[in-house]
Amino acid sequence: MNKNRKLFASLMVSFLYTSVAQADDRNRNTNFFLTLGRAFIEEDDFKDEMTSLKFGTGYRFSDYAGFELFYIYYGEISERDNLGNNSSLKANALVINAIAVFPVNPSLDIYAKIGMSSWDAELELTNIATASAEGTDPVYTLGAGYNIDHDSTIRFEYEISDYEGTEFGVISTGFQHNF
Repeated sequence: MNKNRKLFASLMVSFLYTSVAQADDRNRNTNFFLTLGRAFIEEDDFKDEMTSLKFGTGYRFSDYAGFELFYIYYGEISERDNLGNNSSLKANALVINAIAVFPVNPSLDIYAKIGMSSWDAELELTNIATASAEGTDPVYTLGAGYNIDHDSTIRFEYEISDYEGTEFGVISTGFQHNF
């Protein structure tokens, strides 16, 4: 794990711990979320999809703005070529986002996010080679949150990022607990 990832993970754990410790004020500005989705990867003439998992925490300063920290595992793709060689691609990222929220009504929020992603990907070709890449790139998201009650929100999101010419798009849905 590189230095940026360690710092990011420490910030996420510290923020979550502090948020839970202060949950008695019941302002519901802090949240924890878990989403499951479908990641679409596209590079030149290569296209594929995989199952993704995202979890993180966030804070809303007001009804209209906030930020979040999260980890996303884009998934793994495995394929076999005509010569019998197996190849696999795995990718993940740590992301910090600023959020702009438009409350449609008490039950529905529409939001846009922009942030930075510290990502890494690994390509493994069986019996041939392993290659990895990492970087920091922008991430953009559009989403909606349906508030079941004061504590619970269902999230729907579309996220897109471009990692050195490889585009990752993720459509996800999940649960958010507000405390």
